[in-house]
Amino acid sequence: MINVKIAARIHDEARVVSADFELPLSSGDDYKKLLDAMVSGMEKTNAWAKENDVFIGHVKGFITWGEDEAVMLSTVGDDVQVKGSESVPKAPCSVKVGSANIVFGIDLHEVEERVEDFACDILAAFGEQGDYCHEHDDDCECGCHDHDHEHHHHD
Repeated sequence: MINVKIAARIHDEARVVSADFELPLSSGDDYKKLLDAMVSGMEKTNAWAKENDVFIGHVKGFITWGEDEAVMLSTVGDDVQVKGSESVPKAPCSVKVGSANIVFGIDLHEVEERVEDFACDILAAFGEQGDYCHEHDDDCECGCHDHDHEHHHHD
């Protein structure tokens, strides 16, 4: 089970949700599989936004490894751009995977669900499951007004 931290907050009118987890890569092909899964997930987020009249401020994804190697993926609702290191992680190793989503026009919890689905799809591509910890940094739309509010989900 992979621990996935999902942090959510409201900033002015924006819904800001991020996900972070570590993923073990066991073979040389795993990096390409991960990159493909992230691009596919971001394309799904773009489609979700169009279907739900959500405005994407930006959606970014990243993979980091070693001391300073990283690849950044980004979209503002159209094509997914991939930039960064031309080297690849040498398996077996563990990489950090993350996503930062700034969107407008939808409930915070719906954005959290989309981000959790994004992480779940990536993990599923590797036969993994997630243990999702949701943290709300600001007053939560569920009305709890608890800055340390957490929800745990298992897929």
